[in-house]
Amino acid sequence: AVVSTQSAHYGRAIKKPEPVEKPAEKPAKTEPFSFASLAANAEKAAFAAKNSPQKSPVKVSDGDAYREDGYEPDVQFEPIVKLDKVEISSGTENEDDKFTHRCKLYRFDKESSQWKERGLGDISVMWNKREGKGRVLMRREQILKLCCNHLITAEMELKPHQGNDKFLVWHTFADFAEEEPKFEQLAARFKTAEIAGRFKAAFEECQQNLGK
Repeated sequence: AVVSTQSAHYGRAIKKPEPVEKPAEKPAKTEPFSFASLAANAEKAAFAAKNSPQKSPVKVSDGDAYREDGYEPDVQFEPIVKLDKVEISSGTENEDDKFTHRCKLYRFDKESSQWKERGLGDISVMWNKREGKGRVLMRREQILKLCCNHLITAEMELKPHQGNDKFLVWHTFADFAEEEPKFEQLAARFKTAEIAGRFKAAFEECQQNLGK
């Protein structure tokens, strides 16, 4: 049936459609849970994974060769410039080591009138057979910087410092530890008097053989 109403402005009837009833939706059909259906679904998933196409090789970047996932290429690069082996001179190739032992070295500072530590390391008495010369050489531990480097001369004399036989004092007119020759009054303190005595013996042996 169609209901007609009279429009006040246009003087004609307006038809209103009757409401249409929507059919009721049927509830979704659900299957009851069972272990048999669960096993069947797992078997279907395994079959699908087995028969699925394999992934194509992966390209890392433009210009690179294709490779399979997880492959690590073994790449080796040859040096562009080959450097020749260089022999480094230590400066002691022509010298014999007459004595080497660990000690603490001091220098006397005239401005403050006190002894100042110069370094801790191995002090050596070296003898050059070709030139008939001896020298005292010492480098600081770890950094290996020179803290004593002077020739042994005839006028040098080793003396115990204030009666301490482990603490020997001497002077040199030209110590090259700082590259420029410099007058220094030095003192070496050893662990025992016996070690200090061996240092003094090697020192005086060089003095006796100077020029020979």
